[in-house]
Amino acid sequence: MKKGFAVFAVVLFLLSAQVTHAVTLEEGWYVKLGYVALYGFDPIAGHDFALAWNFTDPLGTSGPFSVTQLGQHWPQRMISVSDTATDVLPGTCVDLYGEPVATIPAIVSEVSFRYETDYVASLMRLDLLMQAPDGNQTLLWSQNTSGFTWSEGNALEWNQIIPVGYIPVFRVTVVPEPSAFAALGLGLGILCAARRRIC
Repeated sequence: MKKGFAVFAVVLFLLSAQVTHAVTLEEGWYVKLGYVALYGFDPIAGHDFALAWNFTDPLGTSGPFSVTQLGQHWPQRMISVSDTATDVLPGTCVDLYGEPVATIPAIVSEVSFRYETDYVASLMRLDLLMQAPDGNQTLLWSQNTSGFTWSEGNALEWNQIIPVGYIPVFRVTVVPEPSAFAALGLGLGILCAARRRIC
């Protein structure tokens, strides 16, 4: 009985250790985005389509992030940490919405854009999601590389599409610093000590 209780207590400890902790975002971390375009095939018209996508979200400050526009096309949006921000809760984010230059006629099979990032990916991340008409969102792609990174091209995998009526959403979000291994090690230590006392 006592042994079972000790194991149960350790499990509770490990679960509680997974609770996310506030993080620090360093001044100067940033994400740049631009040249967004949507591609697909219009079966009614019988040809491919390509539509430019322009951001429409307001500029300004959103939590620890500053949203600016440095150019008409590049970068059309820059999301930066202007001052070192402490005690930022994981999940804090800024969503970047936009609209195409014309109505999207069919399924989108390619989302092309240029991005430049400089951050620690265990604390801050650029995501691309698709949002359904009912507001539900699905993650399509993430930029998980730390340090300076620059790239452009299609963010969708070969089997990914954005259905008609859905829209792409870019998100810069705060993510928790992983601490599972430290919690696991401490938890196992507690379990071993408990077993020595019980056995």
